[in-house]
Amino acid sequence: MKNLSLLLLLCALMASCQSNKVLLQLDLAEGETYYQKSTMESHISQEFGGNNFDIDMNIVGDMSLKVLEVAGDSYLMEAKFDKMSMAMKMQTMEMAFSSEDADKEDSNPLSKMFGKMAEKPFSIKMSKKGKILEVSGMDEAFSSAVDEVAEVLGDDQLDKVKSQMKQNFGENGMLGNLQLTSPIFPEDKVEPGDTWDATITSSMNGVDANHQITYTYVKKENDQYYLQANGNTKMAQSEKVDPSVMPFPMTYDMGGTLNATIILDAKTGWIKTIDLDQAMEGFVEIEKNEQLPDGMSMPMEINMKTKVMD
Repeated sequence: MKNLSLLLLLCALMASCQSNKVLLQLDLAEGETYYQKSTMESHISQEFGGNNFDIDMNIVGDMSLKVLEVAGDSYLMEAKFDKMSMAMKMQTMEMAFSSEDADKEDSNPLSKMFGKMAEKPFSIKMSKKGKILEVSGMDEAFSSAVDEVAEVLGDDQLDKVKSQMKQNFGENGMLGNLQLTSPIFPEDKVEPGDTWDATITSSMNGVDANHQITYTYVKKENDQYYLQANGNTKMAQSEKVDPSVMPFPMTYDMGGTLNATIILDAKTGWIKTIDLDQAMEGFVEIEKNEQLPDGMSMPMEINMKTKVMD
């Protein structure tokens, strides 16, 4: 009898532990539309020729994603930017562009281009474990949008703008940047305190940034899952940067940290909120060239705060 009681107690303890475990994954419905509204505020401090230059930038991207098909362990989605805007402030100038200003009489060319991009859908394939497998149609979307405002831009600016757009909104860059704000889930069930690792490559102005991230499952509360993400970032070399945008070969000797608080809907696994902080510092090295025979080393700091909501 004593042994039976002990066995029952052990079974009860095991069941209690098992009940705290959850399987983190997406459970989206075909035909439904889901939303991501993101705001990124960044501050760049750079030293050049003994002078300090600061750049403040604010980028907003409201996106809707409609599930077209559930195929095994993945989702095929039609994605579209409902709103795109960018504001930049430097010592000598300020500028702002928004898709919402595209139809105004005094709208600038980039606002018109953002407006055209907001009309053009593209495709995203995402696994149920949150991994973005493919982004397609984005290159065609921004290329078409640039072509539609080509007359306003002029031939001398057309190729340059296309190159800049490809760096920031091209399919490879979009895949990595979207993944950075879409947590990758573990294969097995987890309980509070469990951790798992992921490697993500995103893009910053055409330069790859490699992120080593550790996720932690914190708790379930009020039908929401809470996660924490902590990691390190290392920027790569910039061989991919188009010469029309960045005329000198450059190397980024920069690294830093990222920290995020993530809240998910427990029913669907979809993002409710993400607060992501990134900080990097180091040097940008310009290689020797005709204009700079000795090359140049420029200290730089980058701080970014990204907020994503559904």
